[in-house]
Amino acid sequence: MAETTTKYTQSGCVGGDLGPHDCHSCLNDSRVILPQICQTKEAIGWYDYCMLRYSNRSIFGTVEISPDFYMWNAFSIPATEIDQYTIALRNLMDKLRTMASAGDSYRKFSFLSVNISGGSFQNIYGLAQCTPDLSSLQCDYCLAGAFLETPNCCNGKRGGRVIKPSCNVRYEVYSFFNYTVDAPKPLSEDRTHVLSPLFRLTCLLCVRWLNL
Repeated sequence: MAETTTKYTQSGCVGGDLGPHDCHSCLNDSRVILPQICQTKEAIGWYDYCMLRYSNRSIFGTVEISPDFYMWNAFSIPATEIDQYTIALRNLMDKLRTMASAGDSYRKFSFLSVNISGGSFQNIYGLAQCTPDLSSLQCDYCLAGAFLETPNCCNGKRGGRVIKPSCNVRYEVYSFFNYTVDAPKPLSEDRTHVLSPLFRLTCLLCVRWLNL
Protein backbone atom coordinates (compact mmCIF):
# COMPACT_ATOMS: atom_id res chain seq x y z
CA MET A 1 0.00 0.00 0.00
CA ALA A 2 1.46 3.35 -1.03
CA GLU A 3 2.37 5.80 1.72
CA THR A 4 0.15 8.86 1.85
CA THR A 5 1.70 12.09 0.63
CA THR A 6 -0.84 14.40 2.29
CA LYS A 7 0.88 17.00 4.43
CA TYR A 8 -0.83 19.40 6.82
CA THR A 9 0.86 22.69 7.64
CA GLN A 10 0.27 25.38 10.21
CA SER A 11 2.03 28.73 10.44
CA GLY A 12 1.68 32.13 12.01
CA CYS A 13 3.44 35.27 13.20
CA VAL A 14 3.44 36.85 16.63
CA GLY A 15 0.39 39.08 17.05
CA GLY A 16 0.41 42.47 15.36
CA ASP A 17 4.04 43.31 16.00
CA LEU A 18 5.43 42.15 12.68
CA GLY A 19 4.72 43.82 9.35
CA PRO A 20 3.47 41.59 6.52
CA HIS A 21 6.78 41.60 4.66
CA ASP A 22 8.78 40.54 7.71
CA CYS A 23 6.14 37.95 8.57
CA HIS A 24 6.32 36.39 5.12
CA SER A 25 10.11 36.49 5.17
CA CYS A 26 10.22 34.74 8.53
CA LEU A 27 7.84 32.03 7.33
CA ASN A 28 9.71 31.58 4.05
CA ASP A 29 12.98 31.16 5.94
CA SER A 30 11.45 28.53 8.22
CA ARG A 31 9.79 26.73 5.28
CA VAL A 32 13.24 26.12 3.79
CA ILE A 33 15.21 25.45 6.98
CA LEU A 34 12.81 23.31 9.02
CA PRO A 35 12.66 20.31 6.62
CA GLN A 36 16.45 20.43 6.29
CA ILE A 37 17.03 20.13 10.04
CA CYS A 38 14.00 18.02 10.93
CA GLN A 39 13.90 15.25 8.36
CA THR A 40 10.81 13.69 9.88
CA LYS A 41 7.13 13.31 9.02
CA GLU A 42 6.24 15.84 11.70
CA ALA A 43 8.15 18.88 12.86
CA ILE A 44 7.66 22.25 14.47
CA GLY A 45 10.00 25.22 14.66
CA TRP A 46 9.82 28.65 16.21
CA TYR A 47 11.62 31.85 15.53
CA ASP A 48 11.23 34.83 17.83
CA TYR A 49 8.60 36.14 15.40
CA CYS A 50 6.91 33.20 13.70
CA MET A 51 6.09 29.51 13.91
CA LEU A 52 5.86 26.78 11.28
CA ARG A 53 4.58 23.26 11.79
CA TYR A 54 3.90 20.38 9.43
CA SER A 55 2.59 16.85 9.84
CA ASN A 56 1.28 13.87 7.90
CA ARG A 57 -1.83 13.88 10.13
CA SER A 58 -4.51 16.52 10.59
CA ILE A 59 -3.41 19.06 13.21
CA PHE A 60 -6.19 21.65 12.97
CA GLY A 61 -8.60 22.22 15.82
CA THR A 62 -6.58 19.99 18.15
CA VAL A 63 -4.78 21.18 21.28
CA GLU A 64 -1.15 20.07 21.24
CA ILE A 65 0.77 20.71 24.46
CA SER A 66 4.02 18.93 23.64
CA PRO A 67 6.79 19.16 22.78
CA ASP A 68 7.30 22.31 24.79
CA PHE A 69 10.18 24.23 26.26
CA TYR A 70 10.92 27.06 28.67
CA MET A 71 12.98 30.22 28.60
CA TRP A 72 13.55 32.59 31.51
CA ASN A 73 15.09 35.87 32.54
CA ALA A 74 18.43 35.26 34.25
CA PHE A 75 17.72 37.87 36.93
CA SER A 76 15.60 37.26 40.02
CA ILE A 77 12.91 39.22 41.82
CA PRO A 78 14.03 40.49 45.26
CA ALA A 79 12.96 37.97 47.90
CA THR A 80 10.90 40.59 49.75
CA GLU A 81 8.85 41.30 46.62
CA ILE A 82 8.12 37.78 45.31
CA ASP A 83 4.66 37.51 46.87
CA GLN A 84 3.56 40.87 45.48
CA TYR A 85 5.02 40.03 42.09
CA THR A 86 3.31 36.62 42.00
CA ILE A 87 -0.11 38.10 42.76
CA ALA A 88 0.29 40.74 40.04
CA LEU A 89 1.51 38.12 37.57
CA ARG A 90 -1.46 35.84 38.25
CA ASN A 91 -3.82 38.77 37.67
CA LEU A 92 -2.03 39.61 34.43
CA MET A 93 -2.15 36.05 33.12
CA ASP A 94 -5.85 35.72 33.89
CA LYS A 95 -6.55 38.84 31.82
CA LEU A 96 -4.27 37.72 28.99
CA ARG A 97 -5.91 34.30 28.83
CA THR A 98 -9.41 35.78 28.74
CA MET A 99 -8.56 38.26 25.99
CA ALA A 100 -6.60 35.84 23.81
CA SER A 101 -9.22 33.07 23.97
CA ALA A 102 -11.91 35.58 22.98
CA GLY A 103 -10.19 36.16 19.65
CA ASP A 104 -11.54 35.06 16.30
CA SER A 105 -10.36 32.54 13.71
CA TYR A 106 -7.84 35.07 12.43
CA ARG A 107 -6.06 35.98 15.67
CA LYS A 108 -6.08 34.75 19.25
CA PHE A 109 -3.58 37.07 20.86
CA SER A 110 -3.22 39.54 23.72
CA PHE A 111 -0.55 41.83 25.13
CA LEU A 112 -1.08 43.72 28.39
CA SER A 113 0.71 45.18 31.39
CA VAL A 114 -0.21 45.52 35.05
CA ASN A 115 1.18 47.96 37.56
CA ILE A 116 3.16 46.86 40.60
CA SER A 117 3.12 49.57 43.24
CA GLY A 118 5.83 49.99 45.81
CA GLY A 119 8.34 47.53 44.41
CA SER A 120 11.52 47.60 42.37
CA PHE A 121 9.54 47.38 39.13
CA GLN A 122 6.65 49.52 37.94
CA ASN A 123 5.00 47.03 35.58
CA ILE A 124 4.84 43.44 34.42
CA TYR A 125 4.27 42.99 30.68
CA GLY A 126 2.71 39.83 29.33
CA LEU A 127 1.84 38.17 26.03
CA ALA A 128 -0.45 35.23 25.33
CA GLN A 129 -1.21 33.63 22.00
CA CYS A 130 -2.96 30.55 20.62
CA THR A 131 -3.07 29.20 17.11
CA PRO A 132 -6.32 30.67 15.74
CA ASP A 133 -7.74 27.31 14.65
CA LEU A 134 -8.48 26.49 18.30
CA SER A 135 -11.86 27.19 19.85
CA SER A 136 -12.10 29.67 22.71
CA LEU A 137 -12.29 26.83 25.24
CA GLN A 138 -9.32 25.05 23.72
CA CYS A 139 -7.26 28.24 23.75
CA ASP A 140 -8.19 28.96 27.36
CA TYR A 141 -7.22 25.40 28.33
CA CYS A 142 -3.85 25.58 26.58
CA LEU A 143 -2.93 28.96 28.05
CA ALA A 144 -4.03 27.97 31.55
CA GLY A 145 -1.76 24.94 31.36
CA ALA A 146 1.15 26.98 30.05
CA PHE A 147 0.83 29.48 32.88
CA LEU A 148 0.66 26.69 35.47
CA GLU A 149 4.01 25.45 34.18
CA THR A 150 5.83 28.75 34.73
CA PRO A 151 6.93 27.80 38.28
CA ASN A 152 8.77 24.81 36.79
CA CYS A 153 11.18 27.13 35.03
CA CYS A 154 10.74 30.67 36.12
CA ASN A 155 9.74 30.84 39.78
CA GLY A 156 11.22 33.98 41.30
CA LYS A 157 12.57 35.18 37.95
CA ARG A 158 11.85 38.58 36.43
CA GLY A 159 10.47 36.98 33.29
CA GLY A 160 9.69 33.70 31.63
CA ARG A 161 8.33 32.02 28.56
CA VAL A 162 6.48 28.74 28.01
CA ILE A 163 6.11 27.67 24.39
CA LYS A 164 3.83 24.89 23.19
CA PRO A 165 2.69 23.89 19.68
CA SER A 166 -0.80 25.32 20.26
CA CYS A 167 -0.05 28.31 22.49
CA ASN A 168 2.62 30.33 24.24
CA VAL A 169 2.92 32.80 27.09
CA ARG A 170 5.63 35.27 28.00
CA TYR A 171 6.10 37.90 30.70
CA GLU A 172 8.84 40.37 31.61
CA VAL A 173 9.40 43.47 33.75
CA TYR A 174 10.18 45.43 30.58
CA SER A 175 8.10 46.00 27.46
CA PHE A 176 9.39 43.42 24.98
CA PHE A 177 6.70 43.84 22.35
CA ASN A 178 5.79 46.74 20.08
CA TYR A 179 2.07 46.10 19.70
CA THR A 180 0.79 47.89 16.61
CA VAL A 181 -2.16 46.19 14.93
CA ASP A 182 -2.87 48.66 12.17
CA ALA A 183 0.60 50.08 11.52
CA PRO A 184 2.88 47.40 10.08
CA LYS A 185 6.61 47.77 10.64
CA PRO A 186 8.79 48.70 7.66
CA LEU A 187 10.62 45.83 6.04
CA SER A 188 13.72 45.22 8.10
CA GLU A 189 17.11 44.68 6.48
CA ASP A 190 18.26 42.65 9.47
CA ARG A 191 17.79 38.93 8.83
CA THR A 192 19.75 37.66 11.83
CA HIS A 193 16.63 35.73 12.94
CA VAL A 194 17.01 33.37 9.97
CA LEU A 195 18.46 30.55 12.08
CA SER A 196 18.12 31.68 15.65
CA PRO A 197 19.12 29.57 18.68
CA LEU A 198 15.43 29.47 19.60
CA PHE A 199 14.59 27.81 16.30
CA ARG A 200 17.47 25.31 16.60
CA LEU A 201 16.51 24.29 20.13
CA THR A 202 12.87 23.67 19.33
CA CYS A 203 13.59 21.74 16.19
CA LEU A 204 16.05 19.42 17.90
CA LEU A 205 13.58 18.88 20.70
CA CYS A 206 10.92 18.04 18.15
CA VAL A 207 13.11 15.51 16.35
CA ARG A 208 13.79 13.64 19.59
CA TRP A 209 10.06 13.68 20.42
CA LEU A 210 9.01 12.43 17.03
CA ASN A 211 11.52 9.61 17.02
CA LEU A 212 10.39 8.14 20.35
